[in-house]
Amino acid sequence: MAPTTITAPEGTRLPRRTIVARLQRVGSQFVFTFVRFLLIAFELLVIARVLLSYVESDPRRRSSLGQFLVAITEPVLAPIRNLLPRGGMFDFSPLLVILVLGTIIRALPG
Repeated sequence: MAPTTITAPEGTRLPRRTIVARLQRVGSQFVFTFVRFLLIAFELLVIARVLLSYVESDPRRRSSLGQFLVAITEPVLAPIRNLLPRGGMFDFSPLLVILVLGTIIRALPG
């Protein structure tokens, strides 16, 4: 039985396994690009939270944006904050998260 072929846009005929391999490659590139997008978005949320902490002086009266940023970033920052030694009035957990996220983003293929 002859392998099934599909006509490519250039007019050449490619075996079906070549097309499947290309689709798998494109699918994996999409996944890596999507993961990279999510990590960059989270990195920006952490940066926004740090910048907002300079503006909002009273943490009990947070804006809705501040509450959103804390709700999104606190599950990641809190465990790291507990592992790090106390730095006085400075919180180094956002810096560590940004460094780790940057390393992961650079390590992703594509």
